[in-house]
Amino acid sequence: AYAYLKLCSFRKASAIIYQIIKTANECGLTNLLYIAWYVMSELNMAQGKYIVTYGILNNSLIQLEKADNSNEYLMLLFKYNMYKVLRFQQKEEQAKICLAQADYISRKYGIKFEFDVAPEHFVPLVDPDAEENIVNNSQGFKTATIDDISPLEFEADTQESPVEAQAANNNTEGE
Repeated sequence: AYAYLKLCSFRKASAIIYQIIKTANECGLTNLLYIAWYVMSELNMAQGKYIVTYGILNNSLIQLEKADNSNEYLMLLFKYNMYKVLRFQQKEEQAKICLAQADYISRKYGIKFEFDVAPEHFVPLVDPDAEENIVNNSQGFKTATIDDISPLEFEADTQESPVEAQAANNNTEGE
C-alpha cells in the first residue's frame, strides 16, 4: 500500500490499506493495525485531505495512549504526522507542540529521526473535505474548467507515477 501511495496510485493504496485494517482488526494484530492507520494518514495527507487525516491521527493517538504496551516509535510517527497536518492547516502553535513531543520521544529512546520543518514543504493542497470547498449545486458536484486544475491534481488523476513522468520528460528533452 505504501508503494502505491508513493506512486500516486491512491485507489489501489486505499483498497490495500482497508483490507489490512480489516484483517488486522479481526486477528487482533494491534501493531499492524496502527501501522495501517499510519499509512492511511499518509495517504489522506498526500491527497490534501487534512480534515480526514487529522481525525485518523487523533483517534490513533488516543488509542496508542490508552494501550498498556504502546509502541513509542509509532507514537513518534503519529505525533510527527500530526505536526505536518497542523502545519498544512496553518495551526503553528499546535504544530510546535506536536513536534516537541515527537522530538522528546526521539531523544528519550535515542532514535535518530530527521524532522522536516522547512516551511516550503508545507504548502497546503486544497482540502476537498473542507466546508468552504463543498459546493451545493443541484447536481451536488463541484464543477471546474480544465484551467482550474492544478498540475499536481492533474498528475494524481492520471495515475502516472513520478518515475513514468520523469522518464517521459527525459525522452522529450533529447529530441
